[in-house]
Amino acid sequence: MTVFTRKLESPSHTKRKFVKAQNLPILEGSVSLCDYLKQIGERRAFIVTEILDEQDWVPFERCYSSTGRAPYSPRSMMGILLYGIMKGHKTSC
Repeated sequence: MTVFTRKLESPSHTKRKFVKAQNLPILEGSVSLCDYLKQIGERRAFIVTEILDEQDWVPFERCYSSTGRAPYSPRSMMGILLYGIMKGHKTSC
């Protein structure tokens, strides 16, 4: 069973809180997802993380309204898209 949790984080440049996907305690059985991916030799997730860490997300994060439900961070959403593209997934649009 895989367990997911939400982590809200407020970047220092904005008061807006974002739901961040990175560094969440996701478990596959009793093993952390990070350790599980290393065990099976899945490197794509780590490559995407390195690419995303090099980017400046401040211009994107400043565009969000400060009211309403916490949005998913632009970094997290881009990570999902890049990982999907690297695995060969395509949209139907």
